[in-house]
Amino acid sequence: MPIAAFEIKNNSDDIFVTEKLYTILDLDDKNKVTFMNKLNELLNNPEENEEGVYKINLEYPRWVKLKMTDSSDTTIEVIQDITEEMKEKLQIRRDRDIDPLTRLLNRRAFQSYMEQLLLKNPLKSSALVMFDLDNLKNMNDTYGHKWGDFYIKEAVQRLNNITQRNKMLLGRRSGDEFVLLLYGFTSKQEIEDCMNEFFSYIKDNTIKLPDGKDYSIGISAGLASIDSWPTDYEDLLNKADEVLYISKFNNKGNWTEL
Repeated sequence: MPIAAFEIKNNSDDIFVTEKLYTILDLDDKNKVTFMNKLNELLNNPEENEEGVYKINLEYPRWVKLKMTDSSDTTIEVIQDITEEMKEKLQIRRDRDIDPLTRLLNRRAFQSYMEQLLLKNPLKSSALVMFDLDNLKNMNDTYGHKWGDFYIKEAVQRLNNITQRNKMLLGRRSGDEFVLLLYGFTSKQEIEDCMNEFFSYIKDNTIKLPDGKDYSIGISAGLASIDSWPTDYEDLLNKADEVLYISKFNNKGNWTEL
């Protein structure tokens, strides 16, 4: 594992470094100002949920772990390149958190990510939405499970475009159930407009079935507004689920609001 260290004295323009430091940090210039700029840039890219770990490159990421010791006039820091370790760790997280068919967050990961998002962002107008695919069983029975999976993935492709990515979080609850967090909207009306536009969009954008028929993906939804946070996630989910089943029985192929 590549490891390096450096020492900076506040009253000196010199930086004392070990051999591998500039390779680890992708630095050519040994000027103190350049070095400090690079270090500050690094410290602005912490890896979430990893203490002392920072990302060097965003396009082709590499990670380093920093351990710093400060005194009144000197900073000493040890830097480890832990890129391979982080790649393995992130892959384990992806395998744990991601639904293999849809590449969406699974139910456990969705709750965790949602709770983190709402703690970090102003609540504004937000809602939790439960979706259920209509006629999935009929699709499986008529065309086979391969086309049932196709139906699910086409529905997910549309759900992924319901609004801007920085205003939504989407997860898969079970075979034909999906859960969506809409957050950071300016008003309740804006959320309602978003939902109405989505349901118009899926009705107008059909899929082609094996027998050549054009078919509109059927989705029913129940929406529960989030009035305060933190709140009990399971209670909120149950409210959205209850409204979803009102949609399934009284307003199938559309959405209902609590």
